[in-house]
Amino acid sequence: MYFLGWIVLIMLGLGAALWSFLWALESGQMAEQERARFLPLIADGEKKGHTEPRGKASIAPYFLLLVGILLLGAIVACFVLTFGTRGI
Repeated sequence: MYFLGWIVLIMLGLGAALWSFLWALESGQMAEQERARFLPLIADGEKKGHTEPRGKASIAPYFLLLVGILLLGAIVACFVLTFGTRGI
């Protein structure tokens, strides 16, 4: 199967996209569309309740790094499956 690696990569990408979309729906990222469309018009000093987080580090950069490493590994696996099995 010449295209097996690419099919796996596409399926992983579609699965990650679906998972992130469902996560955004469940966590309320798309709940307030009326408020969200006016946010660019509000000056920085007028934002109410906006405080900078202090002390606690976020795990988001580490999660993104993990996802990037997994994606890079999937791409390398696709190339190996594509170009490494030419003799078969």
